[in-house]
Amino acid sequence: MRRSLKTCLQYGFVVGNYGWEEKEIVVKKYALDDAGKVAAKKEIININVPSYDCMDLRQLLWDPGCKVQNSPR
Repeated sequence: MRRSLKTCLQYGFVVGNYGWEEKEIVVKKYALDDAGKVAAKKEIININVPSYDCMDLRQLLWDPGCKVQNSPR
């Protein structure tokens, strides 16, 4: 979001891509077994996390060669 605000203030225009990203999280749960000892059980939980990516305007809209110095033309 910081790059989006900076791009918007600098160029007056911003392009962003948003969506969802799926991640797997390993959660440990502790329980007593039959012998009275503590045993750890690992569980995998799938969660969806919102994602956002600020697009670089110099590579997206105008000339992609703007970012390269001394480009041969």
